Amino acid sequence: LLATQTDILELSLSGASLGDVLDFLVLAAQKQMGPETRLGLFLRGPSQEQLTPAASAGMSDEFLQMIEHVHDGRQVCPCSTAIAESRPVFVEN
Repeated sequence: LLATQTDILELSLSGASLGDVLDFLVLAAQKQMGPETRLGLFLRGPSQEQLTPAASAGMSDEFLQMIEHVHDGRQVCPCSTAIAESRPVFVEN
């Protein structure tokens, strides 16, 4: 874990884009948690209710496209619940 933190810091300091850093972060987390784990980092859109995928691992393109059109859809998916309630949401499948 410490090595991953160091790698992320070095990547950030080397001038890597935010997207590259976030991609590295989710892939490192997936490696730590197991290949079947699905992870996503989403940013709030300009309205503060819309989700914009920033990085993901193990999530389908269809899901990522769908989530961009969700506005405060707490019943739609855990990602929107996390944003609306400002807390992490963990789901077992």
